[in-house]
Amino acid sequence: MEKDIKTRTTVRTFLPKPVPENIMHEILKAGMSAPSGCGRYPVRYMILKDKKILEEISSLPGKMAILSSTLNILLLADVSTRVSDDWQGLWPLDCSAAMENILLEAHFNGLGGVWGGIYPNEGCMKAVKKLLHLPDHIIPFAVAMLGYPDTEIQPRHPCCHEDWLLDERQF
Repeated sequence: MEKDIKTRTTVRTFLPKPVPENIMHEILKAGMSAPSGCGRYPVRYMILKDKKILEEISSLPGKMAILSSTLNILLLADVSTRVSDDWQGLWPLDCSAAMENILLEAHFNGLGGVWGGIYPNEGCMKAVKKLLHLPDHIIPFAVAMLGYPDTEIQPRHPCCHEDWLLDERQF
């Protein structure tokens, strides 16, 4: 697991090779295994396959990879699961934890991927909600664009930088 955490990197171009269903299920289970604030589990998953929908999403900023990725998982938040207004701010954290698990499981299975953010860009959120006819209580968060990399995966940076670690008395 440590190796996968330290070597996972963003991949934006993919081979036209489909992801086997058993791997897709493992990736989804990894996302669903993520922790959740207050135990509310608001994250929902939608596999995007329709070519017209994929083309529409590809026109949004930073989503071109969706045209070559062979497994596209849209993460959404069901904000009707909240217990109070205090909980409202936790769903992006839950979705982020799920997305990281998805990307790590994909890497573990030899896939590459990219986190295509939708939230908090109001324009992207509105476009995806309209495109998919989502009800008000479902908020699009991001799309995991996954597939077999068309080039060898190279880590982007070393895993540790001393200047990233701050001393509590530093400021």
